[in-house]
Amino acid sequence: MKSVVLFLFFAHSFAALVGLWTLDEAKGYLAWDSSESQNHAVFLNGGAGWHPKEGLIDGAYNFQADNCGVIQNIIPNNFTIAFWMKTYSSGNSGNQWYDGTGLVDAEIAGSVTDFGVSLVSRKIAFGLGPRDFTIFSTNPVNDNTWRHVAVTRSAVVNITNTISIFIDGLLDNTATTDYNTEPRADTPAINFGCIQTGEQRLKFTGYMDQIRIYSHVVADTEIKNIYTAEKSGKQLATVSKAPTRLAADTDFDSDLTEHQNSIPAEAMAIIFGVLFALGLIALAGAGYYVVKHRIPMPKFEFKHKKVGGHHQEFSNSLLDDIE
Repeated sequence: MKSVVLFLFFAHSFAALVGLWTLDEAKGYLAWDSSESQNHAVFLNGGAGWHPKEGLIDGAYNFQADNCGVIQNIIPNNFTIAFWMKTYSSGNSGNQWYDGTGLVDAEIAGSVTDFGVSLVSRKIAFGLGPRDFTIFSTNPVNDNTWRHVAVTRSAVVNITNTISIFIDGLLDNTATTDYNTEPRADTPAINFGCIQTGEQRLKFTGYMDQIRIYSHVVADTEIKNIYTAEKSGKQLATVSKAPTRLAADTDFDSDLTEHQNSIPAEAMAIIFGVLFALGLIALAGAGYYVVKHRIPMPKFEFKHKKVGGHHQEFSNSLLDDIE
């Protein structure tokens, strides 16, 4: 029974997983998205922060207030963002998430449907626009150990909006409003490691690992299970892995094309097998049709004809055309 429950948990979680960046690449500009979305993150400074053995699980990315990762916005109306972080930094002080140093952020100046997660005065800040509203974790997270952070947003348009923060698998803070209920449609991109407006003081200093985005509100128990599994070093199943050459290449566009257009040998064998079987069926069908309808077959008598000093064979159906 326990195995069935675990299977249902992981099946449900991965069905709504729209982004997973394990940050294990070690080199290069690109952080591979292991979900079906294939929404790979590009690091703007050339990916200088890779640490292949410093992550909670395998590698991690070390943000040093001089780089950001960028992905296309895949946040729908309701969502969950989860990741691991390790830092000694206090972040900035302020009253809104965009005052802090960005962790996963989609801030846009003005009254828009943006959102973000950041570090403000040693605590996690999570907020939404257009009527800017931010909640904070009750306890600091900058003790330079790996801490798991998850935030959820549940909204019914024009009715209610609930946002929550989880630290190390447990609910830490939550709030509900009757505004900011709109889908998160105004921002085209999401940044890792900085506030999207790009100011230097708003860039995060520290490590991040195992960044996840879900297109639904992950239940409290699921968040706890993710925290427990990853803390024990288990790499939860991914849909696809980065190409082996990707980490060492700077020309990642060609690698992406090669990876996305490649077909596993097993799949190719199945495809050719099906095509071969269809060909045999078509051939058998044609033969059956000819026999059933007694279609006369043309008779070919081969004759020799001297052309340019050489003898060549021609069927009688062709001789008339060349004589």
